[in-house]
Amino acid sequence: QRCRAGWDFASGVEVGVLIVHRISRLFFDPSQWMILVTIVLLVLLSVGYIERLTVQVAMRAELEQWERRVEEARLHQALLEEQFKYVQTDAYVDQQARTVFRWVRPGDVPVVIIPESSSQATRDQEEQRDRVVPPWQKWWDLFFGPEVPGRIDANLTTH
Repeated sequence: QRCRAGWDFASGVEVGVLIVHRISRLFFDPSQWMILVTIVLLVLLSVGYIERLTVQVAMRAELEQWERRVEEARLHQALLEEQFKYVQTDAYVDQQARTVFRWVRPGDVPVVIIPESSSQATRDQEEQRDRVVPPWQKWWDLFFGPEVPGRIDANLTTH
């Protein structure tokens, strides 16, 4: 069959095969297609391999972390066992009786140290208790500060 322009028409299948054949020849020949397929397969396999390696590295890091935690727990257990043995001794009982309960052994002389500054501290506390500040003054001090000129103090008397 011929068209008006003088071209021959083939069947639709023949045209499709011809187009695919020409396009494939334009881009790659059969050996290049094999190389392309091989490269695509290698890329896919390497992506899977790298993913597995990444998971393995993460699992190793987690394993090392758990091993450190186990070692810390063993050290803590050894410390607790040592402390448990000490608590069962007479030295621990004696130490607790003297420090916590402040007991003395027969023949010991107990000594109580009274600091000198305790009398001054009690005087300061008494003075602070004696000074009464009205509530409005507390609010004034809160908003405007305690150092206000002309402040009226409840404990001062006017003459």
